[in-house]
Amino acid sequence: MPTANLQYLHAPAPLWLSALFIICTAATAVLLVRVLHRAGLPTGRYWLLMGGWLALQGGLALAGFYQQNLEILPPRLVVAGILPTVLVLAAVLLSGAGRRDGGRWRGCRWPNWRN
Repeated sequence: MPTANLQYLHAPAPLWLSALFIICTAATAVLLVRVLHRAGLPTGRYWLLMGGWLALQGGLALAGFYQQNLEILPPRLVVAGILPTVLVLAAVLLSGAGRRDGGRWRGCRWPNWRN
């Protein structure tokens, strides 16, 4: 299998790009809290989980976990970042409690979220 030259990935990201990513992440977290609050769900546990998850991912990224051996399959980003998120979402949505609480989310669709 031919190897690719991935040295360009080691260049630091520009400051504006990092700031934009932080702003988008914070906006997503705040909007999700608004939806949770509107659905009548507790938001304290969400902030704890979100903070822990972001701290874990930030620590892994700062330690260089995602930059080591970029040619392995499956990529570490998929194994440590995307796959756990998808598995947790599937477990919540497929569980009995997740299906039972689905009625709470009906009022949170697009035209009604501003109220």
